[in-house]
Amino acid sequence: MRKLVVTLVVLGGLAAVADVVAEGVAEGELEARLEAEIPQASSVSARISSFPFLGRLLASGRVAEVDARARGLEVRGLDLDVVAVDLDGVTLDKRLLWDDQRVAVTDIDRGRVRVEVTQAALSERLGVDVRLEAGRASVTIGGERVTAELAVRDGQLVVGGAGDSLPALDLVAPLVPCIANAAIAPGRVLLTCDFTEVPEELRAAVSRDL
Repeated sequence: MRKLVVTLVVLGGLAAVADVVAEGVAEGELEARLEAEIPQASSVSARISSFPFLGRLLASGRVAEVDARARGLEVRGLDLDVVAVDLDGVTLDKRLLWDDQRVAVTDIDRGRVRVEVTQAALSERLGVDVRLEAGRASVTIGGERVTAELAVRDGQLVVGGAGDSLPALDLVAPLVPCIANAAIAPGRVLLTCDFTEVPEELRAAVSRDL
């Protein structure tokens, strides 16, 4: 009986190691694919969270979470400090993963994208001094500091209440399927959007051949 218990413990340990290794390989492949798709980003990272990874994947082709991050992504002169995409209830293409070691997202339960833009990046892009405090924004125009409103309209970031001379900022970018809400934090604006289908931009970013 003791030998049987020891054998089961060893086998369980080997299975756990194999699970961690397989998950790490999938994460590495996803990061490599993102680096190829978004070469203009200063850095990218990916994380797959699912336990057991192999068991879930074999049974249903699903994993609990897939997260992707990109930093320093410039879009039309505006530096996006952080782009973070979190996917829950993710279905992967098992055949591509086993046969070609490719991570292809085919379906999700839900997802959220978060984009962080600093006040320095906004100031540089708009050509005016932008100050962001908790829940408040202001800009300096003609030597006068005035309160400003940051809002999302038609997928663009608009700085309102500061005259009509400030352009709306288009935020269409890799890994950014949509932008719906804006929240002002100290020194930065947080832009978010929730979705329930794999957007084409995201599907291409994680599924395209290297």
